[in-house]
Amino acid sequence: MKKVLLFIFSAVLSMGLWAQELNDFPWGGKRCEKNSSITSDYSGKVVKSPEKLPSLMKNSVVVEINKTYFFENEDRTSTYEMIYFDVKQTAKKGAEISSGDELGKAMNDVVYIIVRSKTIDPYLVSVNSILPVKVNGFYYWFPGMLANDTMKYLDYSPLDLEGVKWMYNHTTNPDSDPDWTPGYSSFRWQILMETSLKSYPKKLKENAMSKYGVPIESELTVEYEGMQFSLAFQPQFLDYLKEEYKLKDKIYLYLVVDGIGAFDKTFSCYVRDFSLISPTEIVKRNMNTIKERLGE
Repeated sequence: MKKVLLFIFSAVLSMGLWAQELNDFPWGGKRCEKNSSITSDYSGKVVKSPEKLPSLMKNSVVVEINKTYFFENEDRTSTYEMIYFDVKQTAKKGAEISSGDELGKAMNDVVYIIVRSKTIDPYLVSVNSILPVKVNGFYYWFPGMLANDTMKYLDYSPLDLEGVKWMYNHTTNPDSDPDWTPGYSSFRWQILMETSLKSYPKKLKENAMSKYGVPIESELTVEYEGMQFSLAFQPQFLDYLKEEYKLKDKIYLYLVVDGIGAFDKTFSCYVRDFSLISPTEIVKRNMNTIKERLGE
């Protein structure tokens, strides 16, 4: 996302049934100039502001959005309402909009953003460390999906071996494609690899730079189901890995794959993060914590 959330307030740690003040909600905000154009961060549909919307959000534009993610090893799609308030609406109700389309004009020098759902949704749990507030049957969440520094674990698809092996053979085997040309096949693919490491990454003699402009300090090549994956790690990653991970134990690696070389037959990957338990377990644990804290 190009938009960056500039600041937040923590939510009150209660059921929130009486929450009507701004500081009672886990909102995000954008600094702007009064009367400046406010654009949507997602594609979706502009919907009528529901009657159950808290009174402090009466001057708002509500965008219904769909989010597809991976949970419990399958694709899921959830529908949310992204609410922009302190905005004078210009977008027509019922209009289908794209990311970047104008929603309205800022009424002050801050526009507030909050997301709401009808359930304790797995994806919203995964992108939030702030407790949601429940008001009139809806859960109000800090819009963590818009924060550039938030790790979005459920955007990483479980490793599909059939698809990976097809891509590997298609790229590295001339017999698989009559138009095959030796070289480097470039793409972007976010995957979750469940594996174990026999050794820690090795530091490079000189720091390098990834395809995405991220500094690289260490590398490690691992074999997975007969295929080679070259893993690149950012500075200080190795220190955290050695502190938290014991070799040969299970580890979950969140990889941004940017291509495969036909000559060395190796997938090039940037390691975004790691965990010692699966994202499904993490989300389920956090969902239970939220239910306990909200008294459900």
